[in-house]
Amino acid sequence: MRIAYLTQSYPPVVSGAAVVVHGLAEGMAQRGHQVLVLTASENANPYEVETPGLKVKRFRSIRNPFRNNHYFAPWPHFEIMRALRDFGPNVIHAHDTLQFALSSLAYCRATSTFGVMTAHQLPWFVRSHLPNWAALKDGIERALWTYSRRTLCRFNAVVTPTRTIANVVYQRTGIRSRVIGYGIDPEFFYQAALSKTKEIALRKQLGVPKNVAVLLHVGRLDVDKSVDRVIRAAALAMTNRNAHLVVIGDGTEKNNLIALCNELGIGSRSHFPGFVAREQGLPDIFRLASVFVTASEIETQGLVLLEAAACGLPLVAVTATCVPEIVRDGVNGYLAVSGDVAGLGAHIQRLLDDPVMARRMGLAGSLISQDCSLEKSLLAHEALYYRAFARVKSYYSRKKERFVLRTSEKDY
Repeated sequence: MRIAYLTQSYPPVVSGAAVVVHGLAEGMAQRGHQVLVLTASENANPYEVETPGLKVKRFRSIRNPFRNNHYFAPWPHFEIMRALRDFGPNVIHAHDTLQFALSSLAYCRATSTFGVMTAHQLPWFVRSHLPNWAALKDGIERALWTYSRRTLCRFNAVVTPTRTIANVVYQRTGIRSRVIGYGIDPEFFYQAALSKTKEIALRKQLGVPKNVAVLLHVGRLDVDKSVDRVIRAAALAMTNRNAHLVVIGDGTEKNNLIALCNELGIGSRSHFPGFVAREQGLPDIFRLASVFVTASEIETQGLVLLEAAACGLPLVAVTATCVPEIVRDGVNGYLAVSGDVAGLGAHIQRLLDDPVMARRMGLAGSLISQDCSLEKSLLAHEALYYRAFARVKSYYSRKKERFVLRTSEKDY
């Protein structure tokens, strides 16, 4: 089968969508499919990379002013159409609701190709970046939901990563989606505990002293992720306790967050090593930690929560969006009410003060995460693609021939 993935972000750019599309593209190529990825260049210049079964074509891009080290292709419609025409996909899977989605729909409509859209971000993501004016935020969010409804309904299938997000999409658009989780790779996360030698070396690398508990946060350091609440909660929990805070990631708020740690008196016990990739030892950092903490309220699945759970970490988070599907209160961690910094801090304290309970919760989380493997996600996506291909195969060939004749090079 020939599968095309369209996405604004793709590694080495770091985002949830980028990680998901990379896993799908690599996984489908390994399963014998021919895969094309169309995406924005991470260095502004267009280029292509091709490996057996997988071609990644990157379009000219400009820097995203809202996110560090992110780029987007402003309007690559004609380049997308040419690339798709040359590749001849059986299935198009879009992961961006704007430019790439509209181009996907144009090609699908012209050729009767089956089109799939995964909803990685909902309008509340944009809302979090707007000025704090309620009328403006409400108006823009309503407009974005209207656009989303009109766009998503034109795809043959919509995928959401969790049941919670599927319900939100249905309530706001009337569209029923297929729930397929993103999945994590057990090769990276289902591993044994750190050896003493590796633990000592890692603590030295991070600047964390021996024999202190480690509170961990991993993610983008942007305003929408509410990392400031994690720091305030950690400061409460670290009072009169021998613990350090490690914040992995990068973003526009990093300097402000470091300043907040100093303001709260935990600057000397807080560490910001920047972004750490999976291949650079992120699973080891998970296993070094005592508690994983997040206050994000915009997750559609929360891959980092699954990764932390897989490494045996108890979780502390908030009751927002799909988070309770992963963090089961009292089982593999604790949940606080959204915005309740004191509640987050109290939960962290409970886990620091009771390491036996923390280990028990970490084990429970590890077992829960095993049901969310990348292999399971690949199988579900592949089944969706095959069902779609079977339905459109006969009509696809006739429409494709007419489209190729209409879209010759002179049309561009």
